[in-house]
Amino acid sequence: PDEAIYGLFALGAAAWLVRNLHYYVSLPVSPGGQDWFWWATHASMGWVMLTAILFALRFASRHVRWLERTLVACVVLVSVFSMPLWLRQLDMVVLQYAVTAVVAAAGTGWVAYLAWRERRIELRIMALALLAGLLLGGHDLAVLAGWAWPEHFFLMPFATLIIMLSFLHAVQRRYVGTVEQVQAQNSQLQEDLDEQVSVLQAQNAQLREAERQQA
Repeated sequence: PDEAIYGLFALGAAAWLVRNLHYYVSLPVSPGGQDWFWWATHASMGWVMLTAILFALRFASRHVRWLERTLVACVVLVSVFSMPLWLRQLDMVVLQYAVTAVVAAAGTGWVAYLAWRERRIELRIMALALLAGLLLGGHDLAVLAGWAWPEHFFLMPFATLIIMLSFLHAVQRRYVGTVEQVQAQNSQLQEDLDEQVSVLQAQNAQLREAERQQA
């Protein structure tokens, strides 16, 4: 229950599912439904990056709460202000991805700094995966905005596979380490119990000898 990484991993996977709904389901018929559908799919990208960064930061020994709260506040605010109630779809997409890019760059930079300082293998692998995702996300943003490479296809799905694999590796190492720690604790408890049993047996033997001598 104290491990937040599993909940963050589940939230990140759910957000990524929403982000890719346009690959799996048909678009709503009404224009209003389409506006809300695209708002959800685009807004979920910010939640994907947020949960990914928070997940990676759980493996660091140093936590900066104000930075994490700032990233969460940015994603929440852009999710609210980019709703179709206030903005057109084009303005909505630009705002969502601009804020997502800032959150991704700030969070990835901090994760990379901590990985370099703390020298933890899981954190370093996740930092490299997040950097790869940031680069590929920049490529997709350039394609989406029409700045460059109009004939290219989007690469972010491949980046997400890389990030998810790095997260699975980190979770597996954390889980195995926890199991080994529990096994070591159980072994130590068994040794302590065996030692106490030996002491009690010796005391009982002394007591029986004392009673025999007294008799």
